[in-house]
Amino acid sequence: MNIVRSEQEINGKYTFRMWLPNIEPDDEQTVPMLLSQLESGILNDLSIKGVPEITKCNHRKSQDTKEAFVTEDGGYVNRKDVFVIETDGVALKKVLCFAHVDKVRTNSNYIKEILSVFGIEAARSSLLGELRVVLGSYGIYVNYRHLGTLCDIMTTRGHLMAITRHGINRVD
Repeated sequence: MNIVRSEQEINGKYTFRMWLPNIEPDDEQTVPMLLSQLESGILNDLSIKGVPEITKCNHRKSQDTKEAFVTEDGGYVNRKDVFVIETDGVALKKVLCFAHVDKVRTNSNYIKEILSVFGIEAARSSLLGELRVVLGSYGIYVNYRHLGTLCDIMTTRGHLMAITRHGINRVD
C-alpha cells in the first residue's frame, strides 16, 4: 500500500491519496476488512499532532483565588481569563519544550517524572503538595511539620523511598 501526500492544499487541509494493492472488485469481504485494518493502523500507530505519550486533554477555567499574576514582559493577566489544561499521560520534559507553555506554573502529579526532570528538591516539594491535597480532600488536617518530616525521610537519600505500614523501605 502506498500513501502519498498531495502537494495540493484544500482549505488549509492536506489531502492524502492511497493506492491499495490489487483487489478483486467482486470480493465483498476483503475491501472492508482491509480498510478496517488501515483505519486501526492510522488511529493507533500514527501520531498526527502533539506528544504521543499524552492521550487525552481537557481544559477548564482556572479556579485560583488570586486575582492576577505577572507575565514575563511585566504585564498582569487576570486569573479568570486563564485556562488549565489537564492531560491523561505524562511527558513533562517534552511539554516544557513548547514555546507557549508557562514553564513556571506547569505542574505534574507524577513524582518520579518530577524527580527525573527537576531533581530531588522539586520532587520533595511536589510530594508534600500532593499529600496535602489528598488529605485535605478528605477533611483531614495534619500539621505541616509532620508531613514535611515524612517527605524529608522519603527523599533524604537522593531518591524516593516508599513508606508502607511496615515502615520505611531501604533503611537500615
